[in-house]
Amino acid sequence: PTNTILDSLDAVRHYIESPTSCKCGLQCPLIIDKVFNFDPMKKSKSWEVVQVLE
Repeated sequence: PTNTILDSLDAVRHYIESPTSCKCGLQCPLIIDKVFNFDPMKKSKSWEVVQVLE
């Protein structure tokens, strides 16, 4: 909704840590390095929190 470009893990981290960003729908704990991937060759897939914690 803010038209913020999230093109790196640092950009995602900064955006999510902002007090004005909505965190609704994000599963906790949010491990940014494991949840977000900017590799265009990697396929998207669904995941569960327990998979991220492994």
